[in-house]
Amino acid sequence: MCHPRDSPLHWKRPSNAGIGSESFPGTSSIGKRHPNAGGDLKTSAAAFRTPSFETPVMKMTMELATPLATAKGSKRAVITKGGEEYLWKTTEQTKTPWLPSNLTDPESNTLDFCFTPTPEIAEWVAAVEGEALEIVTRDPKTYMGAQLSPEEVQAKFVSVLKTSARGSPNFKTRGRFGHLRFWDAKGQPLKDPTVFANDSQYQFVVKASSLWVGNQTWGLAFDLQDLQIFTTTCPFKP
Repeated sequence: MCHPRDSPLHWKRPSNAGIGSESFPGTSSIGKRHPNAGGDLKTSAAAFRTPSFETPVMKMTMELATPLATAKGSKRAVITKGGEEYLWKTTEQTKTPWLPSNLTDPESNTLDFCFTPTPEIAEWVAAVEGEALEIVTRDPKTYMGAQLSPEEVQAKFVSVLKTSARGSPNFKTRGRFGHLRFWDAKGQPLKDPTVFANDSQYQFVVKASSLWVGNQTWGLAFDLQDLQIFTTTCPFKP
């Protein structure tokens, strides 16, 4: 879960985590990258500075694979768009209501990253979740393992757009060090950071990666692919 803290997070990068690649991945409005492709797709770093945005009124073509059982007993179904990874890139900077963390496994190289949803984030996430709801409602037996009514499917759904007990809206994603790439404000690659300042601003590329089904609930998982960090300007810098 995301951890509501107000002080910088000092996080030790695991030995198996690598350094981000040296060029930003090319994506379209909702970017397309083949799910079996590695991190070799290259374009200029300027691609991150001139993102585009596909609104929900445009035709969406989400595909859900057949759910497969996981080692923990849940089920997951891979999400694609037009046969490729379902990627999206923000156009506006946002903040995080609290700093990234992994409370269940502090030694893991995967952290939860929560962001304050801008209007475009809220709109896109709601559209993706709405499309998944439509697909699952049409065939609940395949995805939920039982013939449920539309109302039952909706009641079991857990959105990644949440509001904390303190009233902070947030969009939950996860990022894996060694896979997640970091960029500075000028679009140049950064080494994996070990400190995240709570006054930084962010833009990111995120992937709608999978549908998960638990015992009583289900939802979607979103994986960070690239994170651009805008740090506060030093007041003493000439």
